[in-house]
Amino acid sequence: MNIKLDAQSIDIRKKITQNIRITGFTDHNRTFGKGSCFMVRISDIQGAVITPERTHYPEDIIEIIAPVNLRNYLDLKDGHNVNVEVIK
Repeated sequence: MNIKLDAQSIDIRKKITQNIRITGFTDHNRTFGKGSCFMVRISDIQGAVITPERTHYPEDIIEIIAPVNLRNYLDLKDGHNVNVEVIK
């Protein structure tokens, strides 16, 4: 799920230094690049903000991965506000 950050959240995101490194790999058909991530929680779901080393997203967009479809689980629509808690 992609989230658009407000100005205050962009500043907070820039200060996060706890990164889990992700090495790139190739399966039989595709190559996946390296990057990093850090753990977050939205409501009662734990996930991660993933930051590919090469990305086309601007600094005000973050991508969150989770074990469930967050949009469906939290009944989110475009434009809804979401609180993302960084897990240390």
